[in-house]
Amino acid sequence: LAFGERRFDRIGGVKRRLLGAAAPRQSRLDDERVASIDRGRAAHGGVKVALDLDGVLANFVEAFAGLAKDITGVQLPTHPDDCAHWDFDKEMLGEEQSREVWKAIRVSGTFWETVPALVGRDVFERINRLSLSANVFFLTSRSGKLPMQQTQRWLIGHGISLPTVICCEDKGKIAHAIGIQMALDDCLAQAVSLRNACGPTVAIYVLDRPYNREPATRHEKIALQFLPRVASVDEFLNDAETQNGWSMQGR
Repeated sequence: LAFGERRFDRIGGVKRRLLGAAAPRQSRLDDERVASIDRGRAAHGGVKVALDLDGVLANFVEAFAGLAKDITGVQLPTHPDDCAHWDFDKEMLGEEQSREVWKAIRVSGTFWETVPALVGRDVFERINRLSLSANVFFLTSRSGKLPMQQTQRWLIGHGISLPTVICCEDKGKIAHAIGIQMALDDCLAQAVSLRNACGPTVAIYVLDRPYNREPATRHEKIALQFLPRVASVDEFLNDAETQNGWSMQGR
């Protein structure tokens, strides 16, 4: 599952918050990443899979709740399934206190590296095995102090060899440049953005959570009809492994 000024124009909630002054620079960095990825696009082979981190593999809610408790004294939910709405932090803490917690996250060199896992070791082992023959990318909107490096260390610590982590504002733009064929996200707005950018032939899955069951916009309501919903990461990996097997047979 990022607060200050709006980090995205359309994608709401916790994952899109960042200091307003940093947003233009981040946008330029995204453009540079797209250009670099596009140049090397032909070099990638096999099925290309994008996995979200927070709310999918990592329990951001628990990590945020612990920090919020230390700073504000308020006890927040500790699991994504206990959050009815995407902006749970703002709802329960208010704008000012939520901003204080996010400020602490942005200046921390270890926060993203110490977020608890949401899935077991067996799931990470499946992802690592998949990455041996498929191209697995970890797309995240994490921000702050060296979020990519922190996330890489976190993934390595959970058994992922040489993880490819991309921290970006616009997942759709990056996913399109990479040529993603399958993706999993818990943010409905991000899933819609991915589908819009990558097209209807790309399988964009939504990991079922209470906060992504009710569409916030007309576009999300329409998109829900075309976005497969899964109850677990394992369920998504079943499809990813099947698709990768077909791809390997065709090579």
